[in-house]
Amino acid sequence: MLGTARRDNLQSLAILRHGPRITNLMNHLSHDDPVLEIEGLEQHLYDPARGERFVVHVRQRLSIQRGSVVALLGPSGCGKTTLLTILGMLRHPSHPEKLARFRMRPRRTGGDIFEYDLKEILLQKQRRTIEQLRREQIGFALQSGELLPALTVRENIAVPLRLNGITGAACWQRVQELLDAFQLRRPTTNGETARSGSRLEYSRVNKLSGGEYQRVALARAIAHHPTLVFVDEPTAALNRELAWGALEQLRALQTSTEAHGATIMITHDEELACAFADMIVRMAPVKGESAGEVVALEPNQATCGNGRVTVSVAESPLPPPPEPHPPEDSLTLPEEAPVFTAADPATPPVTPPTEEPKVASEPEPGENDLSTAPAQENAEPREEPSV
Repeated sequence: MLGTARRDNLQSLAILRHGPRITNLMNHLSHDDPVLEIEGLEQHLYDPARGERFVVHVRQRLSIQRGSVVALLGPSGCGKTTLLTILGMLRHPSHPEKLARFRMRPRRTGGDIFEYDLKEILLQKQRRTIEQLRREQIGFALQSGELLPALTVRENIAVPLRLNGITGAACWQRVQELLDAFQLRRPTTNGETARSGSRLEYSRVNKLSGGEYQRVALARAIAHHPTLVFVDEPTAALNRELAWGALEQLRALQTSTEAHGATIMITHDEELACAFADMIVRMAPVKGESAGEVVALEPNQATCGNGRVTVSVAESPLPPPPEPHPPEDSLTLPEEAPVFTAADPATPPVTPPTEEPKVASEPEPGENDLSTAPAQENAEPREEPSV
């Protein structure tokens, strides 16, 4: 155990090097080892064409444990994709000052764990820190995949590695591991060379089947060993056998002791969630309101019993009632706008999984979205619940 004075000195050095309220925890692992926590979220979404609002609530503490798989379940339109994009820092919380907590605890090379107070980082608009965390610590496999059509399969998988400075032999060795793990090779036939027999990895992504495309997206999401992987309907384009095989590979590669990460996936498949998830987070519409909320955090005993992870659900007091919305004349609305067009012109687009209707965060005076991801805003399907 480090002496108190030495530990304080090391923490002070970490704060100087990594910004406000980022603490070096010096390999301190406890039985309760959350890699991501959020509490008190109140995300306001606005449809400028219809003048309607939708609010997503996370009132109690949502704690994602290191080494776990978390399934996010709920009917269409209750805010699942909105929550996923906030956790993945693709969307700016409407009121970061109201968050009770929002923290990430990635493990760095050498085993040290750093705690990033994302609430403070958001309030101080530290764009570069957000971009760095998203590039190094987060992976996405969205429903639409968003692979780059100008690149081959192997080049797409290599993108996050190269963005993080991993090139040459180390890069391609990791790509080969993932091609094998996700069965992204076609068998060699008589008279063909090894390269032509494996031409799938050299194919452009527009030549892939739906299942192949989705497996490439999963491989790319974990290529750079991210701390958190966010997956939207990971089995939508796969048959049952391939779907379960791909998820088994994802869980093995992402939640191993060496990987020290966690996976959060949106799914409508209860059986799949029960088979793979350590915790099930249920969301539902708020009765009588245009809102959705997290209603239950359920440890999955079938998977938690394997000793990989212990999920603790914290009981927290509910936050105070939300403040009244600003008057309509305080909002600048376009005369004509498509449904769920982003209200803040400074907000860059975010690529949506196709499940939920396009929504936009309600604009705040002087607020700038910290997200710089080159994709479109995620959306909630309008048919349920009505927004």
